[in-house]
Amino acid sequence: MQQNNFDRGRRIIDAVCLVFVALLLTLTSVFAEKVPHWQELSIQLIATGALYLVASVLIHRLSKGLIATMLRTVAVLALFGFLFQAVDGLQHIIFAGWMDDVLISAEFSLTGTESSLFLRNLTNPVLTEWMMFAYVIYVPLLPLMALICYRSAGPGAANSYLLNLALANILCYLGFILFPVASPLYHWPEMYSTPLHGGFFSWCGEWIRHNQHYAGGSLPSPHCAAGTVMLVMLYRHNRQLFYVGLPTILTLYVSTVYGRYHYAWDGIAGILSAAIVLRFNPRFLEAMNAVLDWLKRLTVVRSIPSSVSELN
Repeated sequence: MQQNNFDRGRRIIDAVCLVFVALLLTLTSVFAEKVPHWQELSIQLIATGALYLVASVLIHRLSKGLIATMLRTVAVLALFGFLFQAVDGLQHIIFAGWMDDVLISAEFSLTGTESSLFLRNLTNPVLTEWMMFAYVIYVPLLPLMALICYRSAGPGAANSYLLNLALANILCYLGFILFPVASPLYHWPEMYSTPLHGGFFSWCGEWIRHNQHYAGGSLPSPHCAAGTVMLVMLYRHNRQLFYVGLPTILTLYVSTVYGRYHYAWDGIAGILSAAIVLRFNPRFLEAMNAVLDWLKRLTVVRSIPSSVSELN
């Protein structure tokens, strides 16, 4: 029974990932005239989906236990890393421009300022390095959390983490399309004349900004969404590490604004996206299990005629 549940969890993760790739491919085709280099993007999406499917099948057949879990984690993270870049070309299929002014006006009306502008007055090398540490450590925490879940509560917990992470990222990526926001440094770079000085982690944060980020990819914040998923999974499966990791995740929320990667609204939306996923995941799993049961029954029914004919 436990192995069956594990296999179902794996299939559900794969289905979610591949369906989202198919959705992005469909959007690319439908809105081709608004997507830069849409043919190239379509080929990349098809190739990536096929590669993910092959990798998933091979991992399931060749590896079991911890090794399989970590390889599947790498596959899921690699897929969503690619999809983060792929969504860049889809951000303006609905709205031609950016929505930054809407967020800025809303925050000014509530607080009289904008969070990243307010935090300019607090910058110093020590604080910057701590903030950038929290922002950068998020990257190795993504696979490490799957290992922690596996060690703390078994492969099912690791599958649950990956599914929650995948769904949270999907909501974020859809948000990039539905409400495109350029992000502070792209919208008004002239407002940040004071640079962020720090140490090694500050250098890493700037490297990520200049080599992995682009205008957009902002609302909701994937950092805040993933951080919330991590925090809840730690609370469920390893309470000691939850209290150890809590200061870093809370700092991560602030660092997205302090580092001028996001507006405060982006972080709030990221946390809410994760909360929605975590709240409705049980119902989602029930629905997916019902679909799998239906497909299983359908397969059995279709196999009956051939079995009968063989008997005759």
